[in-house]
Amino acid sequence: MLATARTWPRAIIGVNYPRATLVAVAFAYLSAQVGMSPVSPMLPTMADFFNVGIASVTWVMTAYLLTMSSLVIAGGRLGDILGHRVVFMWGTAVFAVGGLLSGLAPGIGLLIGMRALQGAGSALLLGNSLALVADAFPESQRGRAVGIAVTGAAMGSFLGLVMAGAFVQYLDWRWLFYVTALLGGLSSALAWRLRGFPENHPKVPGATFDITGAVLLFGALAALILSAYHLHGGEPSFQAGLPYHAAMLGGFLLLAGLFVVVERRKASPLVNLSYFRRIPFSFSSVANLVLHWNMAVTMMIPFLVEKGLGLRPWYTTLALVTGLGFAMLLSPLSGWLYDRTRSWLIRPVAMTLMAVTLFMTAALGSGLTFWGFYILLTFRGIASGLFLTPNNTAIISAVPSTWRGFATGVLETTRQLGHTVGVALASLVFVLFLPLVGATPQDYVRGFLATTVAVGVITTVGGIMSGIAGWSTRKDPPPRRR
Repeated sequence: MLATARTWPRAIIGVNYPRATLVAVAFAYLSAQVGMSPVSPMLPTMADFFNVGIASVTWVMTAYLLTMSSLVIAGGRLGDILGHRVVFMWGTAVFAVGGLLSGLAPGIGLLIGMRALQGAGSALLLGNSLALVADAFPESQRGRAVGIAVTGAAMGSFLGLVMAGAFVQYLDWRWLFYVTALLGGLSSALAWRLRGFPENHPKVPGATFDITGAVLLFGALAALILSAYHLHGGEPSFQAGLPYHAAMLGGFLLLAGLFVVVERRKASPLVNLSYFRRIPFSFSSVANLVLHWNMAVTMMIPFLVEKGLGLRPWYTTLALVTGLGFAMLLSPLSGWLYDRTRSWLIRPVAMTLMAVTLFMTAALGSGLTFWGFYILLTFRGIASGLFLTPNNTAIISAVPSTWRGFATGVLETTRQLGHTVGVALASLVFVLFLPLVGATPQDYVRGFLATTVAVGVITTVGGIMSGIAGWSTRKDPPPRRR
């Protein structure tokens, strides 16, 4: 029995280091996504349980997103210095503990605090995830490996959709956090198994962790993220809360400026600003932000389907599940295609197709039907699935191995900022077409169509930038084998 207990991780992931790393990272992605996606639908239930308002209980979600998004670059850079495997392992452990304590929290304040802790653990594991994959796989196999790893995130979102409804209806909201604790514990066990392999991450002599830069970056990103939330009194609009939003944006600009000044003077900076002058890295990072900004349209689908078209909620679920399904199916396939061809055209063609589907949706106008929209949504899901893995691989491969944690952190930061800022601005466009009272179904359809045009324009710009990034990489000499 003892021998079996000691060897069960080997039975699951084998003794091959690349395979072991890939399983650990994919499962960690799944765990982090389950810790995020099901929480939002359960907030009203939590508000009733603690007898607090929606504004207060929203911090259960906000605290997690805030710490995760603001700390992920610092977590990745910490992995560059201490070793990606070590920081990844501790991140999974912190994530699990935060989930367990969230489930046991007796009050809303402690629940919010433990969610912030869980978000910090998620930042550590996400900031080192793809860096671990890039360390374990040669560049000729990296696309497929990255595709398999990020499939875990899509699976986590899918499971989250299922669990949110099941827990609210049949169990208790606390079970969600117990499940995240269990998943985090399993992720930690898989990560701990990697300790048995030789270290595959080069140490950088003299490199130190930039605490000042980490604090300034945390403050800047936190202010930017909070500026997109309506955490102010009165009507939940940017106009009504102008002093709040202006103050947050001003704080972001001030702290971001100080951060740049500090980083330019550091011998061992948190962020190597010179990498942003490299087109393959900077343009690909912006394209990643645009991709997830594009996905902000998904958040508007319930308003279109249920308010505009007058259909039942299961149509909304069908539309959402379709996108997740293509992400799970096409992420490994697009990675294999990228490894085989190294074609710079994959990314701009895929993102251009996304823009075209948005413009075609808008062109349908008042003749928009669910099934016509669903067909275009299917093509958009295919295009996003084809784009995601090659772009992630390009970002992580654009820097030397000693900065891959930083690159992974930038990738995750642009992903979260794309969602956060994209949803805020898409919502702003949407509500401009809604009257203050008495909105009709046609108003909701018009608001959604205007949103697709605005996001389509931004997506077109992202397609151009990804094309430039791919072309510049094409002109570089082929990478040497390590």
